[in-house]
Amino acid sequence: MVSEQNNGGVVEGAQASVRLAGVLLELLSEKKDDRSANESSLLRQQARVNSVVDHMRENLSGAIDHRVLEQVSKLSPSRLQALFREVTGYPPLDYLRRLRVEEARRLLADQRLSVKEIAALTGFRDTSHLSKVFRRIDGLSPARYREALLAGRQEK
Repeated sequence: MVSEQNNGGVVEGAQASVRLAGVLLELLSEKKDDRSANESSLLRQQARVNSVVDHMRENLSGAIDHRVLEQVSKLSPSRLQALFREVTGYPPLDYLRRLRVEEARRLLADQRLSVKEIAALTGFRDTSHLSKVFRRIDGLSPARYREALLAGRQEK
């Protein structure tokens, strides 16, 4: 339109409006495509993090390290760290420790299980390791947590 006008041509109002609308629609569709691509990328990233979290949950008692998580996610070490932290708020192995403590809390409600058994079921090397991580996350030992949990049940 501008070049026609500059070359001495006459662009009528209706014709200019139609051409301008076409340009605007093209620009808007490009933005929509960009937005769709970004949303699609975010969904793929979320799916990769979900696959890592699912793997963690399914193998809670097993040995899980960065290499395993990188294979599951199909991401580089640095990209996995950044993406996982962005989605969950934690680095992958910190998140794994929190999942293990969460499961340990649930198992501590079962008095038939010893703390040693719970440590093994939740992927901790031993009761000392469980206690150290549990204390760091919850602020008290597994034994104290169990006492408080059981005392709360008796009061009801």
